[in-house]
Amino acid sequence: MKRGRMALAALVLVAPAIALAAVRTERVAFPKDKSSVAVKGSISGDASVHYLVAAEAGTTMTIALSASNAQNFFNVTAPGTRTAMFNGAALGNRFSAKLPLTGDYVVQVYLVESAKRKATSKYTLTFDVAK
Repeated sequence: MKRGRMALAALVLVAPAIALAAVRTERVAFPKDKSSVAVKGSISGDASVHYLVAAEAGTTMTIALSASNAQNFFNVTAPGTRTAMFNGAALGNRFSAKLPLTGDYVVQVYLVESAKRKATSKYTLTFDVAK
């Protein structure tokens, strides 16, 4: 019983911190008859933006990030998976790969931990999905 109370107390203390991390989700829409699009946005603090990009297995997706803050990165996660197939903080601001699965890829734009306190970044993400 004592362990249960301790776990509940820990959850109560952690839950507000989890709730503070704002996540906005947006679908990337490609113009008719175009395979690329540029999306502009901004983030600050511990907020992040999740862009959903519908793509088919076997197509090549290329994403490039241009940001006003050098601590602004993006990750790419394949449909139905939890682990990023690309981690921008480790690999840079450009991703290009032949896609393994069909579905919505999640492109998470974020600031690294050390930049979160009062930092803001304006960015442009360029998406290209070609067969």
